[in-house]
Amino acid sequence: MTNEEIRKKIEKEVLSKIKPSEDEQKRVVEAVKKLIDLVKFHAEIKGVCIKPILVGSVAKGTYMKNPDVDIFMAFPVSMSREELERYGLEIGRAVLGGGEERYAEHPYVHGKFEGFEVDLVPCYALETTTELMSAVDRTPFHTEYVKKHLPNEKIDDVLLLKRFLKGLGIYGAEAEVQGFSGYLCELFIIKFGSFSNVIENCRRFRKGTKLSIDKIDERYYSRFTDPLIFIDPVDIKRNVASPVSLDNFLIFTYACERYYETPKLEFFYPKEKKMSREELDRKIKQRGTRIVAITTGKPNIVADNLFSQLRRAEKCIRNVLEENGFKPIRSKYFAENDIMLIFELECWEYSNAKKHHGPEYGKGNSESFIKKWKMSEKALSKPYIENGIWTVEISREYRTAEELLKRKLPELSLGKNIVEEVKKKYNIVGIENIPYEILAKFYEGQFRWEDC
Repeated sequence: MTNEEIRKKIEKEVLSKIKPSEDEQKRVVEAVKKLIDLVKFHAEIKGVCIKPILVGSVAKGTYMKNPDVDIFMAFPVSMSREELERYGLEIGRAVLGGGEERYAEHPYVHGKFEGFEVDLVPCYALETTTELMSAVDRTPFHTEYVKKHLPNEKIDDVLLLKRFLKGLGIYGAEAEVQGFSGYLCELFIIKFGSFSNVIENCRRFRKGTKLSIDKIDERYYSRFTDPLIFIDPVDIKRNVASPVSLDNFLIFTYACERYYETPKLEFFYPKEKKMSREELDRKIKQRGTRIVAITTGKPNIVADNLFSQLRRAEKCIRNVLEENGFKPIRSKYFAENDIMLIFELECWEYSNAKKHHGPEYGKGNSESFIKKWKMSEKALSKPYIENGIWTVEISREYRTAEELLKRKLPELSLGKNIVEEVKKKYNIVGIENIPYEILAKFYEGQFRWEDC
């Protein structure tokens, strides 16, 4: 079989797994109708005029099995933001029998209805995107655009692309993932015409790739510095691909190249391969490195804010470790019941003595350098000349990574809410205090299709 024939066979199998059955499609339609009727009913009781709008993948027909249902409640623009939020939450709770209050740009209600996860989101009823009053107001325009420009026979291609990205672990625009949104997947198929064409084209992408559906002026691209730019056809001042991180963009590009060359089902459904404790112990021993982890409380904040702060904290701590010579090889964060930031160090302990260089002989502040270090309690030697440079041996400020972190962590800029948790309580622990499951994830390979 040729690679093309193998790909077609794989994609047929994938579609058989992800396409909703006729019964499920019928259940979705019935649930949506009931939800819309309930929204109208409770809005009427409140005496407010709103228009329920089905948005997202269910509205566009691009949903896989077990979809989430997103219904926007469009309020008149004459209503204040405070009223929109208050009525949106009241109607959402009434429809879903309570539900959970969540936050995007403003609060909305999440809950379950007839077996489906449902979001009821208030927005403003607008005629064009030039009138946007909040970011969520753009979503109904996205829905209409896709319904108008994506032919029904191309829906399977969207489903394949979504499942491909899920298999790679980079589907979803939320801060936790930093990947590709469903809307971006739909635009890729509208742009390139099919899943196979996406693979063919995207395997050649490099950092700074610029895309749009229609030809647009170069100046609209110039405002963005993201690794991938895909201009939003309903709002040309927006990059749909802005949430995609550089690494995830390049993972996608590389995966397209590998799938094109050596297609296999594992790109869509990677086999879960867990290292045994013995394998993990052997791997760690072989590496000869030191693991240090920081644990602290998990702040009760919106997930996007939490993961943005975790990325900031990880980067900040890495920088401090590197600046002090402790050379992190890899690092990851985990946020389950508590927060854990793990760092694998190439070097974790130094001798007390450290060589410190001053000015070149006869230049700069030679006299002040000599005077300072002759009198300093930190000096372990008198100043001397080495290769034409004034030099002295001094006591190191931080001998171990643990000592550095204990002293520096409380004063680092880790993100507002994480800093608050660190001030309450934090622990610095070694490998013996890290659960096996987390350590196994820490050492997982980046390319999931290869872990098979």
